[in-house]
Amino acid sequence: MMRPQHIVVPTEDVVSALAAELAIAREGCARLDGALVKVLEDADARQRGVLMGELQTVDRLNQQLEALHTFLREIGCGAAVMEVGSALPAITLAEVADRLGTTLGLAATDGPPPPEGDCEYF
Repeated sequence: MMRPQHIVVPTEDVVSALAAELAIAREGCARLDGALVKVLEDADARQRGVLMGELQTVDRLNQQLEALHTFLREIGCGAAVMEVGSALPAITLAEVADRLGTTLGLAATDGPPPPEGDCEYF
């Protein structure tokens, strides 16, 4: 799906969208933790298949966390709004990019892009 290059979104909405993605990652980690405990309690040949499936979950979570890191690294800075149009294509996990793009596209405003320059993190 092609997205406009220039999407200005209230900073609060960006933070909320990222928090939702982190909640998804947290749920996956909790699921993995429970599965690993079961495997450790009764490790046999049957459990190896379960472990392989859960190892794929670990890989997926790593990809998701990397996608969020990439997004945060690429977004522009502004006090009240953020420019996210150029950051969305940098996300390599399509599912995450689609969710963020949809959420932030709905929150987009018609305001001017934030000024370019150094960010002040608080």
